Amino acid sequence: MACSVLLIAAGLVLLRSLLSTPTPAAQPLALNSTTAAGPATETTSAETEEQKRLKLFLGSWRDDYYGERTMTFAADGTGSMIIKLDSVGQAIYGEKLLFYLAWVIRDGILEMKFTGGEPKSAVETISKLWGDTHFQAIEVLTETDLHLRSTDSQNLYTLKRLPDESAASPPAGG
Repeated sequence: MACSVLLIAAGLVLLRSLLSTPTPAAQPLALNSTTAAGPATETTSAETEEQKRLKLFLGSWRDDYYGERTMTFAADGTGSMIIKLDSVGQAIYGEKLLFYLAWVIRDGILEMKFTGGEPKSAVETISKLWGDTHFQAIEVLTETDLHLRSTDSQNLYTLKRLPDESAASPPAGG
């Protein structure tokens, strides 16, 4: 009888702690690399899984951000972002913007730094206004979907993978 009372009391304590713990927001995926290509050696199965996720991340992704935005990430840590602007953006900057970027993932956070782009004056102005380095938590990464959340604004960007033939990336520049 005393044992049953003890088990019931322990169960109630556990239930109370579960009910009072708030559900955490989606956690960023644990991708870590000091370079975009990831660790040079495979010493554990965790590194192997990390490299698989990193490989899944590479390529081109599209969303609707001030128009049609395509981001392409290469294995060497470079990439590009092309924005075919909506009518409001076109009135200010022209039909499209091209940003060259360098990227790295640390602790599930994508860091993108703009290294140049076209038209040069528009890219420089935008970089001064909005900053040239941006951090986004990787919340979802699948064959078809990439969800990035800005660490500053908490905006969620939902991108879809583009087929390889649609992912014509501009030449590296900057």
